[in-house]
Amino acid sequence: MRNLAYLDAGSGSMILAAIAGGVAGIGVVFKTFGRRITAVFSPAKRAQLKAEQEALAAAEESN
Repeated sequence: MRNLAYLDAGSGSMILAAIAGGVAGIGVVFKTFGRRITAVFSPAKRAQLKAEQEALAAAEESN
């Protein structure tokens, strides 16, 4: 049986770049939506986030 697959330096660096990009992407998503993500798992934070959203909506209505 012939094995035609191989990994050279370019393949390895491409795999590392994809992994690093994925980790960076996850970091950006968590930084952007972190409070909403953690609010799903914590009832106290969920109530706090809801109160903040209601306060923002009331402030926008008054403007």
